[in-house]
Amino acid sequence: AATVESLAHRGTFAIDGSPFAGTGDRVRFEPGGPLYSDKPPLLALIASGAATLVSWIDPSASLDATGPHAEARVRRALWWSTFLTIGLSATLLPLAVRGLALAAGHKRGPALGIGAVALGGTLALTYSTTLAPHTPVAALLAASALALTKRRYVTAGLLTGLAAAALSLGPTQTFITLLTGARNARCLPSGLSRGEVLSGLP
Repeated sequence: AATVESLAHRGTFAIDGSPFAGTGDRVRFEPGGPLYSDKPPLLALIASGAATLVSWIDPSASLDATGPHAEARVRRALWWSTFLTIGLSATLLPLAVRGLALAAGHKRGPALGIGAVALGGTLALTYSTTLAPHTPVAALLAASALALTKRRYVTAGLLTGLAAAALSLGPTQTFITLLTGARNARCLPSGLSRGEVLSGLP
C-alpha cells in the first residue's frame, strides 16, 4: 500500500512520505537515502494506476490519507485497487487451468471442476483478497502453460516474463520448470524442444 500511495500521490517509488511506510517490508539502498518497499514494483505500479482511475470516477475512494473521513476513503480505494488487479486476475487462473485440463484430454465437466479447484481449493482464493502478487503470478504461469500447448511461444514467453517480473524470478528457470511440468502432464507435443520454447522469451 505504501508504494501504491506514493506513486499515486507523489509519483515516486520512495515511500518515506507515505502514511503506510510503517511496514517492515522496506529497504534503504544507501545510508540516509530514501526508503523503498522490498517488493517488486510491477504490481504496485498497476495498482496505483487503478487507484488513480477509481479516484477520478469516485471521489469517495482515494489514497489521500489527510482530511475528514480519510480512513474510509483509503479503505475504499484499496478495495478497488485490489479488486481491479488481484481479483480480476484471479478469474484468469481457473480458466487457464480448465484449458490445460482440456488439453490433457479431460472432458468438459471434469475440466471445469479442475479449474474451480485451482482457485477455490488452494491459497489462491485467500491471496485474492490482498494486494500481493501470488495469485496474478499463478494465473500468468497457468496462462503461459496453456499458450505452450497451442505453440504460441511468444505469448508464453511474455506471460512468463511478466510473472518473473512480479516475483523477481529468473524467467528462464521459471520457463523450464513450467515446460517440464507441462510435458509431464502430457500437455505438450513430444517433439517440442526447450530451444523452441525459450525462443519465445521476451
